[in-house]
Order: sequence, then C-alpha cells, then structure tokens
Amino acid sequence: MSDRHPAAGPVGTGSPPDPGASLAPECYAWFPALTAALARPPRVPPVASSHPNGTAPPFTPADALIGDGTPAELAALRAAVACPDLYLIEAAGPDQLRLAGHLALACRQRGERVLILTAEPIDADKLVVRLRDAGEASVLRALGAGEPANQLPAASAERVGRAHGELAVQQVRAKLQAAAHEAAARCAPLGAAAADWESATAARDRSAELRAARAGLSTPTPPPRLAAIAVELEGVRSAYAQATAERDGLQTAADAKKPAGWMASVKRLFAADEVAPGNRPALTAKLADLDAQAVALSLEAETLNAAHAVAEATQTRAVADLDAQLLAATPAHDAAQARFDAVGFGSWPTAAELAARLAETRAEADRHAATLRQFDADAPVLARRLIDAAAVVVGPASALRGEPALHAPGHFDVAVVTDAELLGEAELHAAWSLSGRRVLFGDAAVPPHPPGYRNGRTPPTSQFVRLLHRHHAPGLHVDRDQMTAQLLAVPADAALHCEPLADQPEVELRFLHTTGTPVLAQVAFPPNFAVAAAKAFLARELGAYFLRLAGPPDWTETDAAVVARVPGSPAGDGIDLGCGVTEEAADGWTVAVRFDKSHGWTRSSAQARLAELAPTPRSARLPRPPKAPEYAQPRRPAGVRG
Repeated sequence: MSDRHPAAGPVGTGSPPDPGASLAPECYAWFPALTAALARPPRVPPVASSHPNGTAPPFTPADALIGDGTPAELAALRAAVACPDLYLIEAAGPDQLRLAGHLALACRQRGERVLILTAEPIDADKLVVRLRDAGEASVLRALGAGEPANQLPAASAERVGRAHGELAVQQVRAKLQAAAHEAAARCAPLGAAAADWESATAARDRSAELRAARAGLSTPTPPPRLAAIAVELEGVRSAYAQATAERDGLQTAADAKKPAGWMASVKRLFAADEVAPGNRPALTAKLADLDAQAVALSLEAETLNAAHAVAEATQTRAVADLDAQLLAATPAHDAAQARFDAVGFGSWPTAAELAARLAETRAEADRHAATLRQFDADAPVLARRLIDAAAVVVGPASALRGEPALHAPGHFDVAVVTDAELLGEAELHAAWSLSGRRVLFGDAAVPPHPPGYRNGRTPPTSQFVRLLHRHHAPGLHVDRDQMTAQLLAVPADAALHCEPLADQPEVELRFLHTTGTPVLAQVAFPPNFAVAAAKAFLARELGAYFLRLAGPPDWTETDAAVVARVPGSPAGDGIDLGCGVTEEAADGWTVAVRFDKSHGWTRSSAQARLAELAPTPRSARLPRPPKAPEYAQPRRPAGVRG
C-alpha cells in the first residue's frame, strides 16, 4: 500500500499542511482545499471514551436536513450529525448505504471532513457513485488491503491511485502555465506601446492641429454689398419702368389728339416731322441715367460675384488639402489608440503610466514564472497534500491497515461505519482513533457469522451489538408490526421470561433475570395496537414516558398552561401522562407537550421536566421493512469440503 497515493479534487477541507514544507504559498491559492485547510481551527478531542457508561453530556439535534426519508430516519440523522461523540443507528442492510450518504452530505454542509468505512468494497463503490451524483466533488476512494486499483469500477477508479493525484496536479500546472504565458504575452504589447509613445503622441498632436485647422475653415459668405446692389438695382429698374410708362402715356395721349381719316394720314406724310411727346429732353435724360445706373450696378455685382467665387475656390482647395493631411495622419493615431486600448488604457496614457504598467506586468510575469518553477519542484508534496485535503474518504474497513490517507490520527471530523456488526473491535478502535465523532450503522438482528459458525458453537457478540445495548435509551419502537417498549438495556445474549398481562393477555411482559430477581425489561403490544393507547398505558401503569420530539420545540405560555410545540407539525391525539402533563402525538411522534399551570407548572419547571422526559438519544432503531422468511442453508458435517 505504500506505493498507492489516492488523491482528491481541489475542493474540500483537510488537515493543515506542514509549515516546514517548501511549498510556496502561491501554490496553495490554486487549491481551495489547501487554503481552507490552513484556516481550519484545531479539532476537539473525542469525548465518548470518557463517558463509557452512557453518561455523556446532552446535546441538541441539528436543524432540518436537506433530503428525503421517513420521520424516524430524519430524526436519527439530525441527532447523528450533532452528536459530539458516538451515535448508533440500527437499520436494515439496504437502508444503511442510503442513510450513510445522506449523513455524509449533511456533515459536508457543516464544513466537516468525513471518513466512511464499509464492510465490503462494493459498498464503498456504491457510496462513491451516490456522493458524486449528489454533487460532492472531493471524494477519495481508499483502497483496501490487497485491493487492485485497476479492477475498480470507473467511478471509483477515477478517484484512487497516484495517477489521479498527478492528474489534479497537472491540471493546476496547466492553469499556472497559462497564467504565466498570459502575463508574459501582455509584456510585449506594453513594451511596444511604450517604445512608440513619442511618435504616437506626435501623430496625435498633429491630428489635433489638423482637426482644429479644419474646424476653423468655414464657407466664405457673399459680400454684403451684393445685397445692397440688388436692392439698388431693383430700385433703378423700377424707376426706369416708371419713366418708360410715363413716356408711353404721353405718346398715347398725343396720338389721340391727331385727326383721323385718310386725308389726315396723307397730310402727315408730307408734313414736316414733329417732335414726339415722349422724346422730351428731361425724360430722355432720365431714362439714359437710369440705364447707366443699372449697367454700373450690374458690373459691380459681377465683379463682387467673381471675387466671391475666387474665395470659395480657395477655401475648397484648403479644405481638400487639410482633409488629405488628416487622412494621412489618422491611421497612425488610430493604430496608437488601438495599442493603448489593447493593453488596458481607456484614455491616452502618459509615459509614466505606461512605464508603471509595464513594470507591474513584468513583475507579475516573473512572479508567475517563479510560482510555476516552485510548483514543479513541489509537485510530489502537493499531491500528498491533496490526499490530506479530501473532503470525503470512502473505503472498505481493510483500508485501515495500510491506506496512506488514513494514517494521521484525528484526521477526520466524523467517521461513519456501515455494517458495523461485521467489524471487530480492532477495526472499530482504528476507525475511532481517526476522528473525534463516530456514527455506527449496524443490524443487530443479523448474526455476524453464518449459521453453523465453528461447528455449531454460539458466535461471539459483536462490538456494535454490545454498544447498542449499552447506549440505546429505553424507547417505544415498531419492528415488523410488533410494538415494543424497551424499559431496560438488555444484553444480546440475555434470556427474557415472558408472561401475559393478567387483565390484558394480548400485552406481553418480558422480565430479565440478572441477580435472581426478575426485572421488567420490555412490554410487547399486539399488532395494530394504538401508539396513543400504549403510551397512556405505560405512563399510567409503569410511570414510563416515551416522548420523541420530531424537532426543537417552540415554547408558548398562556394563563392556563405552558405548551412546547414542534413548529410545522400536524395536530395529534392527546395522551394524559398525569400530573397535569398532556402529550400530543401524531404518527408515533410527539408534536406538543402541555403543562397545566393548575398543577403548579411554570415555564422553567416545564422546560426542565421536558428535558428529562425527552432527552436526545445516542442511538436509534429504525423500523425494518417487511420481508419474506429466510431459510437457513443446511450445514455440511464437520470435516466435509467442497
């Protein structure tokens, strides 16, 4: 087994790493398991060994657990999770693995490290699959004595052996290497950006100057004189039109005064020329002056328009020239901006900012490279640390003989053992030495050895059965439709004397003969006997109380009574326990207890009395499912083989 080094994934908690090891702190940061291990408080030493007679201090069950199950199973798991020392659960074989998986997940929710030991390797493989499917990533499959890792199922083979540890280390090494390469890759563009900062800044400034010059160029406006000329020209034309109209009016009037007829026309042909009325000197001079003004204004407008066209052409050439220069300068500016954006600068950096960022990135690249070198040097140590940091270790009990992951004492917060009746004292003691708390699953009804053990001799009582009879508190339980009230702890090999009750023959009294005087140890009720009637009978006739709270109760007080009620519980049947105490039970569970103030009960006395009547047990016997009768195989005579 010394050459096998199972490893777990990088999730979970484990024992603190050796401070003297050479592993660099940066390496731990890549494994949350190791970081959490450094922060773990010291474990509390086990306390069960100091209370061998069942006088351990009381404890409060844990809060509601995530999962399914019967009320009896959930109550047992809640007590097992919170029990500070030793808890025993008697359950049928098929239920043990399911309950052990639920218990391990509940302990993991509390941040605890769990060891699960099974009697058979196949049960360990089933638990690995159950925990993996439930989302627990850090599960280690411990190898039993002589168990070949290459013959395990795939789910378990992935979590054992040196190969898995090396694979986990290689995965983290790939991440470290990628981080180192990424930091080194960021140095090159930063260096290029720093080297080109001056030319890039010059290009930026030139682009800014060109943009400012381009913004300063505006389209030339027409001279204001053009508007005045247009107004004056319009006035001249209006005056010219008016003078022309006046002239035409005079001519029309003169023509109207001339005689009509043919003879008048002939006379006018031979008469001397007359001056037309419209050709008067003043009017003619006015028309000539107006015409001269119009010509002068038109020439002035043409001159101004020609000058404005020249200015517009000059402006257009200047804009085109600036646009060409901007087009030539923009790529260099944009390329520089893109380089700065690529290295993480949202705005244009200064030379000092670039130098500082470059120095920081080079230091980061050097740090990652140094961490990678240290990681490569300490990889074997780290693989071993991963073994110690596994959150859940599952394996057969034979792994206690040589599995490296189980060597350190006090290594786990809780040890869970299934089929504990099949394990010897040495194996149970070895499991107990690894953790401060233990939870044992077993089946006291199944003999630890097959029929015919050692030629018919009585097989020895297992350690689990002895512990169960020592620690199991008196209780009322139903097994195969048989309801039994356990008044005393009965040794496994003890014989009970049974007698029917005189006035109720269906009720059976079972007496234990220890010192010659019979002592009532059990009361067995017939099938289908009401639980409420059985509790009332036991309280009335024997003064025995069997209260089983399904959870921590809430206390309320009125003028008449003090009531303790389990939150969210349904209503139940009332059972008079005497002395002003009334139990309310539903489905065999105590949902409320009422203390009548007329009998002198106060809140403090009621709380003290309820703690006496319903202490949290350190063991649980779960109901067994009905099954078909089994027939023992015939024994071969002694000395016969094959």
